[in-house]
Amino acid sequence: MWNLKENLWADFEDSLAHMDDEGMLETIPDMMDIMGVLDEDDDDFSAADFFVAAEWSVNPLQVIRNELPKQFHRWINSLKPSSTATPLNSLICAEARYINFNYTEFLESIYGVKKKNILYIHGDRRDKQQELVLGHAPGAEDDPAYHKKHREPRIYNQTSYDMYETAARYIGEYYDVTTKKSDEVIKKYKNYFKEIIRKIHKGKWMISWHSSSDLERIKEFINVMGIQKEQVILFRT
Repeated sequence: MWNLKENLWADFEDSLAHMDDEGMLETIPDMMDIMGVLDEDDDDFSAADFFVAAEWSVNPLQVIRNELPKQFHRWINSLKPSSTATPLNSLICAEARYINFNYTEFLESIYGVKKKNILYIHGDRRDKQQELVLGHAPGAEDDPAYHKKHREPRIYNQTSYDMYETAARYIGEYYDVTTKKSDEVIKKYKNYFKEIIRKIHKGKWMISWHSSSDLERIKEFINVMGIQKEQVILFRT
């Protein structure tokens, strides 16, 4: 089991998929009372009050969904790579080609690698027009270890039922928006990977890993791309 400090980044992205859905849905009756949501058959029923109550019940997700991209961009731009620590110095070759996952230009500023030799596959923080790829793994929100089966909600009438359905839809939209679109990234750069493999079919691939899940993804990558195991050198970061 990795400790929290060591696996902070993985824990952060993983936590985006493990929200307390049930706890939020349980607040619906209270939100309906606060907003004074009437029965849908009532002449004074307000659709505005209905949807505001549904949104308030899942407000934590709405905040993350709306604020995370810009707050993350602000944080990543505040980082300043150290110019004294060079732990990968023995592994870095300035003329090699690199796939960078961490948004920063540390390969350029610390190790002198030219920008043209680096693929910023999750985005480059200096590019104001490019969206940074951020989020949890696809399907992570379905992990039964985190998401228990919901208890029967307090449904009194059709309006209550519709409220739960609306809030549940908002929850689903949150997980869709915060899922890291890895398949889109792989599809976008698939030809790039294949071209590298074609040109250096006998070359070495040096791939960093941090957790056991990284090792599984690396195994899948080399199988899909047809890279021979003897071509791969793994090192832990």
